[in-house]
Amino acid sequence: EIAHANEFIDHLLDRDHHPALGPTSAPEIESGSVLVTFETALEHDRKVSESIRSLYRACETAGDLDSRPLLSWFPRGVRSASGPNHGEHRREVRGSAP
Repeated sequence: EIAHANEFIDHLLDRDHHPALGPTSAPEIESGSVLVTFETALEHDRKVSESIRSLYRACETAGDLDSRPLLSWFPRGVRSASGPNHGEHRREVRGSAP
């Protein structure tokens, strides 16, 4: 996630903006369960992915063509995180893989 954040920071710096990051915190996980950890991470990934989609829509509305390359890079990772193998991985974590 730090590498992804740095991509956004570099993009803003290249455009003479000076981003400031606020405090961040790790998501709370209720138990030591692998499944709970996986599902918490997946939920967080979906939230971040939707935030990136919102940024993309805002840039499109504003006509900010220079942001397209940066924002177009991220959805590829989004598809792999929730793509066709997602259910398979959850079954493996639950111990019900074929």
